Amino acid sequence: MFDAIVVGARCAGSSVATHLARAGHRVLLLDRDTFPSDMTMSTHTIHQRGIACLTRLGLRGEIVATGAPPIDAFSLDFGEVRLAAKAPAVDGERFAFSPRRILLDHVLVRAAVRAGAELREGCRVLGVTADGGRVTGVRASTPTGGTFSETARWVIGADGPASTVAKSVGAPEYAEKPAYSGTAWIYWDGVPLTEVDIHLRDGEAVYGFPTSGGTLVGINLVMDRFRAARGELEKQYLELVARHAPELREKLSTARRADERLYLGSTRNFFRKAHGPGWILLGDAHYKKDPCTAQGITDALADAELLAASLGRVLRGEADAAQELDAYERARVEFAMPFYELTTQMATFAPPPPEMLALQAALEERPEDVPGFVGMITEAVSPAEFLAPANVARILGLSPA
Repeated sequence: MFDAIVVGARCAGSSVATHLARAGHRVLLLDRDTFPSDMTMSTHTIHQRGIACLTRLGLRGEIVATGAPPIDAFSLDFGEVRLAAKAPAVDGERFAFSPRRILLDHVLVRAAVRAGAELREGCRVLGVTADGGRVTGVRASTPTGGTFSETARWVIGADGPASTVAKSVGAPEYAEKPAYSGTAWIYWDGVPLTEVDIHLRDGEAVYGFPTSGGTLVGINLVMDRFRAARGELEKQYLELVARHAPELREKLSTARRADERLYLGSTRNFFRKAHGPGWILLGDAHYKKDPCTAQGITDALADAELLAASLGRVLRGEADAAQELDAYERARVEFAMPFYELTTQMATFAPPPPEMLALQAALEERPEDVPGFVGMITEAVSPAEFLAPANVARILGLSPA
């Protein structure tokens, strides 16, 4: 019997497997893919908070070795207002990195195996096994078409938004919101971009940042426009970049595409109950939000670190499972919810209300406060803190009342 079976070997799954295996627990890591393996529906930014997690895992050097340039600067163009700032450091980490997933996920999988986790690739989990209402393991298929079962004290579903583990245990969803927008991006070689460059408009946006596989330049469209443009997205892509980011469009005119693919992404937004008897959900299986703030990988790494600490106490008999995991889930949702609400609001690409327009205009005159605004995107500063009435009043120069 394993101490933990982790279903899904990408950011959340490999990270929690590494933490648990290093602590001496017996871990089985399963994934339907084989590695190195790309994940194309990912804009793959790791914010400073996530890099701090990788540093504690001893993997920062391997992330740097992927060739992803360090990023610490943001440019936010709202049309009438433009803000620029360095993102706040988190736990001493000043830079974000955006390695392509075929590189990042392979780094994380290798770390899990080095830590002692058993990896089985090309194995699709078919469902969980249970006894007396408690999950006891999984059933899975092999690469050759056979099947097998394994048992564990805990099954961790880190298998994405369409999680088989979540479906098998009937994990209820809450705070659900539909997909508000879609995104399309292209990788370019020869684009001299060293910052995160974002241009926000009514119903659409343009963004770009450097990665390990060329510079990523993308567009956002609200869902009705995204669906209507599906047949001519490449044409719409260049038109939007030219209309909202002419300087970036000029850079593209002398660049070449890193590949011929137009990458697409969109997602609905939700939380799920994170644990029950014998099972736990992690990463996108637990909660999922629009990629416009690129917080998913950072969330996965941070939550894996904290879950491993909580589950470790349970496995060592130092804590009651239900109480410990309840406390873990409450803390994670309490932290995540303000970012979730901000992200899903941003994903509507609706015109800012008057109070937000006033705040943006005031920030243009107060550059010392712009890093805090940027920190809401990078998860360095909670929106509940930055958008608190007293802080907004201070920035606007108003009485706290």
